[in-house]
Amino acid sequence: MSMIRFLGSVLGVALSGLVLVACSAGASEPNPARAASASPADHPASTSITVQVNHCFVETLTFDGERWNVPFRAQFGNGGSMPTGWEGRGMIERVSEAEAMYRDNGGTTLVFRLADDPSVREVDSAVCM
Repeated sequence: MSMIRFLGSVLGVALSGLVLVACSAGASEPNPARAASASPADHPASTSITVQVNHCFVETLTFDGERWNVPFRAQFGNGGSMPTGWEGRGMIERVSEAEAMYRDNGGTTLVFRLADDPSVREVDSAVCM
């Protein structure tokens, strides 16, 4: 009887080892290729935000660790060209590496681009009257 118990114990230990090996094989380390392919579009950042507008232009804002603004041709300001229903408070979501969509609580939608985009840099050199 003791030989049967001994063999049963050995078999039990061997099976436990196989289960551990099989389970740990599924819990591999993160795949560096997957991490490298992840982009803001894979996991878009979004947040509630207030967009400040001066007399002539939408102010540059910081979102998702980067500076953003509206391209020059889509700019507006408090000097008379405000969109109907503009509230300036809403949600912004990063939709690509270089673009974010903003929708304010009044329904206005704006496309923001990174501040170093040439279409946004025009705002820095524009003259406000």
